[in-house]
Amino acid sequence: MKGFASISNLFMHGIFILLMIMSVVLYKERMFADASYYLFHAINSQWFHVEHGRTVLALSQVFPIIGTWLHLPLKVLLVLGSLGHEFFYYGVFLTCLYLLKDKQAALAVIAVHVIGQLSLYWSPMLEICYGAALSVLFYSILQSNKWEDDKWLIFMLVVQWFTMMSHPENFLLIGVGIAYHFLQNGFQNRIHTGVGIFTIVGFIVEVLTFSDYEKGHTQLIGVEQKASALNLIDLAYLQDVIAIFTNFFFDLILLLVIALIYMIKRKRWKEMILFVGSILALIVIVNQAQVADEYSRYNESMYNPIVFIVVFFYVYEVIRCTNKYISSASIALLLVISLFRLGWIYNHGEPLRVRTAQLERLVDYTQTLEGSKHSIDAKNIYYATWANPIESLFYSALDGKEETVSLVTSSDIEFEKNEQLLKPGVFIFRRFELEPLSFLNKQYFQLDSSDYVPLNHATFEKPMEEYSKNIKIELLAQESLKHNDSTRFLVKIINTNAEPLPSLVEHQLFLSYHWFDEAGGQKIWDGKRTKLEVDVHESFVQTMMVILPEHEGNFFFVPDLLIEGKQWFNLAEKYQLKVD
Repeated sequence: MKGFASISNLFMHGIFILLMIMSVVLYKERMFADASYYLFHAINSQWFHVEHGRTVLALSQVFPIIGTWLHLPLKVLLVLGSLGHEFFYYGVFLTCLYLLKDKQAALAVIAVHVIGQLSLYWSPMLEICYGAALSVLFYSILQSNKWEDDKWLIFMLVVQWFTMMSHPENFLLIGVGIAYHFLQNGFQNRIHTGVGIFTIVGFIVEVLTFSDYEKGHTQLIGVEQKASALNLIDLAYLQDVIAIFTNFFFDLILLLVIALIYMIKRKRWKEMILFVGSILALIVIVNQAQVADEYSRYNESMYNPIVFIVVFFYVYEVIRCTNKYISSASIALLLVISLFRLGWIYNHGEPLRVRTAQLERLVDYTQTLEGSKHSIDAKNIYYATWANPIESLFYSALDGKEETVSLVTSSDIEFEKNEQLLKPGVFIFRRFELEPLSFLNKQYFQLDSSDYVPLNHATFEKPMEEYSKNIKIELLAQESLKHNDSTRFLVKIINTNAEPLPSLVEHQLFLSYHWFDEAGGQKIWDGKRTKLEVDVHESFVQTMMVILPEHEGNFFFVPDLLIEGKQWFNLAEKYQLKVD
C-alpha cells in the first residue's frame, strides 16, 4: 500500500502539472469574459482589482502584478495571469498534503478544481470556486487540531474569512465543515464557539457591505421575475434541473451515490442527513435566486458549491475508511475522474479556441488599416461578448504598445448613449464603461484619438461580374477531412479590385463552395454559407464552414462566393483533397 500511496501522490502532482501546461498553452482562451476584465485592471493599474468585496480574487493577481513591477513583457504577464489560478490551487494542495499531512484534503482540492468545471475553466476568475478550495483547507486545519497553535488558529480564521467573503453561498460550506467536525468530535467549546461566532460576524459584515449587484442576487423574490424555489415542484422544470446534473455532473453523481451507499452501510445517519440536506439546501437557494434549469456558465458556477459537498463527504467518509482496499480504489477512481475531466474541459473549450483564432485574425487585419479604433457588426463574428474590446486590447498590444487597437462590436457602440458620448479622446473599455485615453497604462497600451471606423460598411459599386474577375480564394488549411462530417477550412480571400467586397449581412454576400469528383462530376453544388467577417479591401484570412462529401475518395474542392438568391461568382480555383 505504501507503493500505491507514492504512485497516487505522483498522479496528483501530475494532474497539476497538466493543468499548468494547459494554462500556459491556452492563456489567450482563458482571458474570456470576467477573467480578461480583472486581469486588465491588475496589469493596467499595477495593483489588485477586487469588486463586491470578493478579496479572494486578489490571490490570483499576485504574479502578474509583481510582473508589472518588474516591467516584464505583456505576454509574460498574461501567461502569469493564467498560471496564477493554478498556483492558487496548487498552493492550497501543497499545504494540505505536506504541512497538514491530510491526503484526503489534497485529493479534495484537485477534485473541486476540475470536477464540475467546463465553462468555468475558461473564465477562471470565479471567487465561488476559490472559496470551495479554501473550504477544504479550513476543514483540514480544523480537524488536524493544529489550531491549538495560535499561528495556525490565526491562519485558519484568515482562510475562513476569505471563504466567507468569496460568495454568500460559501457560508454554507463553512457551516458544513463545522457541523461535520462536531459530529466526529462532539462539541469542543473553544474552537466551535470561536468559529461559530466568527461565522456570524462574517455573515453580518457580508450583508451590511452587499453591493447593488449582490443585493440583486440575494433577494428573496429572485434575480429574475420567474425565479422561485417553488419551480422545483414543477415536474418539467425539475426534469430540466436533473438533466443539467446528468449531462454535465454525471461523474459527481457517481461519487455522490458511492458516498451515500457507504454511509448507509455504516449507518452514518447524522452525517448522511447533513450531506443530503446541504445539497438540497443549495439547490433551493440557487433556484430561489434565479431560473437555473438550463446549462450556462453562470449556472455552472452557482451549482459549483455542490461539488465541494459531494467531494468532501466522498473523501472523508469513503477514502478515509479503515479498509485499505476500499480507500485505495476510491482514490484511484477520484484520480481517473479528474484526468477524464481534464480531457472534457479541453474539448469543451473548442468554441473558445475558434473564437480566439477569429479575434486574433481580426486584430491582425485592423492593424493594417488606418486608425486604432474599429467596430465590427455583431452579426459578422462568432460568439461576441462584452469582453471583446478588452481582449482586442490584449491581443493587439502583444505585438507592441504601438500596435494596440480597440475592436468593438456595433452592439457596443449602440449600447445606451455610447454613440453620443464617444469622442476622439475616448474609447470603449467595455460597453458599460467609456474611458479617456489617459486611462491606459502607457507602458503596455497606446491608442490614437481617431474615431471608430466600421469594418462592415462597403456597398456594391459595380456589377458582380466585374468583381468576380479580380477575386481569388486560396485554401490555406483544413481541420478535418472525415467524410460526412462538418469542419472548418482556413481560406484567404484576395480582392484586387479597387472597390472592397461588402460584408454587411444585408448584402447577402457569402462564402461557399462546390465539390466535384475526380472525373469532374458534380457532387455538391450548394455548399454551406459562411458570412464574410469584414469588408475585404486587398486580402483577408478567415475560416469557412464546410460539409464534406458523404463518401470517402478524392475530390475537388472549389471555394466560391455568391449573392444569395441571385448568382454565384464562379471562381476558378480548385483544390484536390482526399476525404477519409
